[in-house]
Amino acid sequence: MSCSNLIDLNDDCLLCIASFLHLRDLLSFEHVCQRTQQVARLQYRKYRRYRLLLREEGGESDKVLSSIGEFIECMEFSCGFTISSDIKRRILGNIARFCEKMHTIILRYFSLNSIETIEDLQPLANCKALKTIYLINCDANSEFLQNYEELKHVKIIDYHQ
Repeated sequence: MSCSNLIDLNDDCLLCIASFLHLRDLLSFEHVCQRTQQVARLQYRKYRRYRLLLREEGGESDKVLSSIGEFIECMEFSCGFTISSDIKRRILGNIARFCEKMHTIILRYFSLNSIETIEDLQPLANCKALKTIYLINCDANSEFLQNYEELKHVKIIDYHQ
């Protein structure tokens, strides 16, 4: 059998090819046609744990979360102290919106030492499955966080390294 087009391959071959793609390439592969979209969605299931490293405005994170969010159970979100509150809040809102199964989130390099910065976590209050928030290298007042009413159902663990 001769295949002149990638789409002529059977599903097993397409799945094998997709398994070698990096997430960014898999997101593009998804938009080739309906069949590659189905193959990509099968591959997204392997993203139960995801690390989101943010160094700039975070526009690409929206696309990633909307595609793989439903499969994420544990996420690490590292954004640095210099990222604006608006960007953090937007991304946390998308995490809450798309990651319905997420039970654990690890936050790195967040400044959470005042009412204004603590409110950046407000979107996480909508995560029904969320049980634990790990704060690693965060500038945080964990005593205040424990009393933050919207996150009473969540265990907050503060680590300084």
